[in-house]
Amino acid sequence: MRTLLSAALAAAISLTALPAFTNPAKADLAAEAIERVKALRQGEMSRLLFHKKAKAAIKVPFQDRDGNPTTVDAFKGKVVVLNFWATWCPPCRHEMPSLDRLQAKLGGDDFKVLPVSLDRQGLEKVDAFFSQIKAENLPVYLDENNKFAVANRAIGLPMTLILDRQGREIGRLAGPAEWDSADAVSVLSAVVKETAEAPVSN
Repeated sequence: MRTLLSAALAAAISLTALPAFTNPAKADLAAEAIERVKALRQGEMSRLLFHKKAKAAIKVPFQDRDGNPTTVDAFKGKVVVLNFWATWCPPCRHEMPSLDRLQAKLGGDDFKVLPVSLDRQGLEKVDAFFSQIKAENLPVYLDENNKFAVANRAIGLPMTLILDRQGREIGRLAGPAEWDSADAVSVLSAVVKETAEAPVSN
């Protein structure tokens, strides 16, 4: 009897010594959270499709304005609106000011608009367009060889992906939208809130 009690006491002590585990459901935008976000979609945001499960992060590099390679890992910890576009695409040109305003509204430690240009003429062409529309809040990123776009199955422009704080795709919208509309801000703010407690892995 004494042996059994000793064993039970030892087991209890070992359990209390174990580190606390993070709820694994917090690592993803859980099914019930997805349903809450989906219920907020109105107007153009009805075209924003959410996946049942986050897709693996695409680690194919693209370039910053200085030509340095980067990947989605650089933005871990933020919800990212990844927009594939080009200056030769009229719908892309039309929606870009709304993405600039969206970054002004929500941009910060938890959220970022990430426009990636597929222009083969590169930085000069993008800078000229941003100057024309007076974009003040958007960074410049380039995918001149289109490898990052192809890896993300960005067929047709504009194409916008919603990435969680791990850099994984959780939703996408094909075609243009007014990204600073009340409907869009409501949905994206909900994604930020629902993923706020998700752990970020290295």
